[in-house]
Amino acid sequence: MNLLDRNENEKTIDLAKKSKLLLISIGIVALLSVFALIILMFLKEEANNNKSIVKINGQKTDKIKIEDLIVDGNTIYFPIKDIAKVIGYEVYNGEYKVTTEDTDKCYVKNNYETASFFEMSNEIYKLEVDKKDNEYKRYQIKNPVKNINGKLYVSDEGLSIACNLLLQYDENDQRMEIYTLDNIENQMAEVAKKFNLSLYSEQSIEDKKSMLKDWIIVEDENKNCGIINSNGNEILGVKYKKINYDEYTNFFTVTDATGKMGVWRIENNQPAIVINNLYDTINLIDKTNQLYEVSLNGKFGLVNFDGKNITGMDYDKIGIDKSKYEINNNYFIIDKLIPVQKSQKWGLINTNGEIVIPIEYDQIGCDTVQRQLGQENIIVIKEYGIIVLKKDNQYGLVNWKGRLIIDFVISSIYYSNETGEKRAYLESAEKKYDIVQLLSDNGAEEYKTGNEGQNPWDF
Repeated sequence: MNLLDRNENEKTIDLAKKSKLLLISIGIVALLSVFALIILMFLKEEANNNKSIVKINGQKTDKIKIEDLIVDGNTIYFPIKDIAKVIGYEVYNGEYKVTTEDTDKCYVKNNYETASFFEMSNEIYKLEVDKKDNEYKRYQIKNPVKNINGKLYVSDEGLSIACNLLLQYDENDQRMEIYTLDNIENQMAEVAKKFNLSLYSEQSIEDKKSMLKDWIIVEDENKNCGIINSNGNEILGVKYKKINYDEYTNFFTVTDATGKMGVWRIENNQPAIVINNLYDTINLIDKTNQLYEVSLNGKFGLVNFDGKNITGMDYDKIGIDKSKYEINNNYFIIDKLIPVQKSQKWGLINTNGEIVIPIEYDQIGCDTVQRQLGQENIIVIKEYGIIVLKKDNQYGLVNWKGRLIIDFVISSIYYSNETGEKRAYLESAEKKYDIVQLLSDNGAEEYKTGNEGQNPWDF
């Protein structure tokens, strides 16, 4: 073979190799294109699967669908009973502890709390299961509860408050994600663990609710408490003895290393003092009027949400023993009047700290009933805004304005159910009188103020 033929053969072989490589390349490109198409189809299907769905704690649910929700501008409405069932609540028509089947109201209940809803109401009522019926908390919401096609609906704001939920809505994908408090607690426990901390070991359900705001009460190995967020950023240093959250006020009660208590709030992830750590005890008694009862060295006073002293630390007691009386609140009786005791004498002040009824009485209320006769202790006559007071071993009646209605000549005063109807009676000079009838016959002024905002379960 000559050199020319040899070159031609080499060219032929080289061309064949190149053709083969080209075919292989085309095949690889085609295969990659198929793979890419499959991946794109998978991603598209996955994206479609994540649209128009409801997820609870990261898991898709078919028990409630996105079309069950009603979007009205920036507000999303949920069918109360349907969504409550899905997240583990019991659901009922009517009012809590009232035997009705009214469909214009309902309540939901889990192991630690009930939440009640009323059609057209901008309020939600919550009650912890271990609290008395009169210790509910009332929450204001922007949009009222609605009746839509025979079902009660509540806004996303209201549902989050009522059932302690974190809600995230993707408007573009129409995807709703719901996280329960238990799920959030588990997530936050992992966050704390990353920073060699643990969740506050003494936290109540109320304390856990702070996690819905991304505030985690944590403790170190020495039981020192602090607050961090989900990024591990320290908000309140881990150096306090106790920290408790109040969902109702959105404040924290903080006990320092010396045992003194104060009230703090968090704004823009920065702590701010509401009430300085000066007191032995702090107790919220009125959110509406922003009042705390505080104590120091055995004396009591009132402080507001601005840390301003409404009274001095002047009193031996504030409030009465409500276990003796059929009343809803031991701090407030008629017209937001607050019983106070000083030097063994009782009187009443208003929410501004002003004395309305002088501190000169031996007792507020009459607590000497004969239960075997169907009697009950009495402290107020609501119809006329009258308070029962004791002085020199006799009882008298004073109204909510501080005016004496009946002088201190009454030997006994009580409620009676002897006729099957609860009525108030007084005994004086060995005679028995129906108090309401007596007051009516003598033209006493009826009580018409201070009735707004009463407990819906008053009885």
